[in-house]
Amino acid sequence: MATTTFDISSIFGSEISSSAGVSSQLVPAEPIPALLAHKLLCIPDVETVYIKVNGRAFHVWTIVDAPDDSILAKIFSAENVLIKEFPTSGFDFNVIERRGRHLRSIITLGCPGWTKAFQK
Repeated sequence: MATTTFDISSIFGSEISSSAGVSSQLVPAEPIPALLAHKLLCIPDVETVYIKVNGRAFHVWTIVDAPDDSILAKIFSAENVLIKEFPTSGFDFNVIERRGRHLRSIITLGCPGWTKAFQK
């Protein structure tokens, strides 16, 4: 099954800020999955976020290339914030480090994904 990757600008109604990567004034079209993706994509080295929804449980894969400890700490901190913001939901967070490899050579995900919009 092919993985569908969406540009985050198609998920949110507002424009993406070039300075922060993602606007803080976004209104999600899909409440929890889009919000999860938005919060994780605000972290500089996060490339893509895939989320599979199973009832009130969310399986989240955060894709980075080769993060250092400070980036991983930011990801883990954001995950803890999300757990506290949605106490009635269950989460299975995963960080996938590409290390220069093409993502499809590492894993195949059959769930929606959100990625940053990069401006040229």
